[in-house]
Amino acid sequence: MLSLMLVVSVAGAEPKPPKMREPKDFIRIMEKSPREYSINEWKDDTTQWRQQNLWALWPQLREPAYVADVEVTKAARRVVDRRPSPEIMKQIVALEPMFEAKDYALGEKRYAALAARYPKEYLVQLYWGDVALFDGRPEVALERYLAAGKLAPLDHRSWLFRGNALRALHRTDQARAAYAHALMLRPHLPLAHQILEGASKELGVRVEDMPFLPAVRISETTTGGAKLDVTHPQPWLAWGMCKAVWRLEPEARRAALGSEEHAPSSVEERECLINLLATWLSKREGGDASVEFLERVQKAGKLGEFIVYELLARELPNVTLTLTDAQRAGVEEYVTTFVLVPRAAP
Repeated sequence: MLSLMLVVSVAGAEPKPPKMREPKDFIRIMEKSPREYSINEWKDDTTQWRQQNLWALWPQLREPAYVADVEVTKAARRVVDRRPSPEIMKQIVALEPMFEAKDYALGEKRYAALAARYPKEYLVQLYWGDVALFDGRPEVALERYLAAGKLAPLDHRSWLFRGNALRALHRTDQARAAYAHALMLRPHLPLAHQILEGASKELGVRVEDMPFLPAVRISETTTGGAKLDVTHPQPWLAWGMCKAVWRLEPEARRAALGSEEHAPSSVEERECLINLLATWLSKREGGDASVEFLERVQKAGKLGEFIVYELLARELPNVTLTLTDAQRAGVEEYVTTFVLVPRAAP
């Protein structure tokens, strides 16, 4: 199980936080703050409104690596982008018209020559596999994707493409596992979701893309304060106050982590989610699919993996690459359980 104390921060390592705060603590911080806060009950609780809240609270902060790899130093595990040389990229781009023309005989010849010249180039091996797959030779494509994966094991493409080859070979269970691994390496990848949704019946899964949609909108005011628009006030108000304090109160951040800088943090997410769940479990007034989903995740012991995959990865697309192998295995288990959800038998 991934530790709930998993540290993910742009600024660097975080110290162990103090005792978890409760709604009364956030109320006290807001009351003592020089900033003005207002809380309003929001009546128009639509999916689109909640999706906008999700994107606003967790915007993408960094571009994903084009070809992902990791360097391990004494200080941390650092994601690096292993781009091919401009000359190799030029040759790869020059072969794109061959795919458009579906001239796979020519493609086989050209990529075979390129692979012989650059046997250690990940993208060359990868696209050589595409030539075979599109030419109706999935067994050959699979061999080439596996060879590519050995050159860049933490890049998602070889896993995604080998899923396509395995599906063409009717090795459904293995294909589903390969797709799950690809999503673990690059959470929420649109191309993966597109492939999986198109093959959902064949694979026996449905894709759960946005299971957690916040029922709170936090808007900073021109005076430096914040306005909280909240639906289902009992559970979501506790969460919204927590998020507002973390984002707007530097002294409260320093008390929790020793730094006033606001950066993506598993500590912040954990504290706010626990407040949400605790309030929900004490009241249970009405239904809320997002909180009910979160409750199932907590009961399964996967709250840490949820934080990484559903929240932090939206801001930091390569965050799972900075984890240990054991932690990544936990995130992959989350994907196979809560993202690629088994379809009910007809």
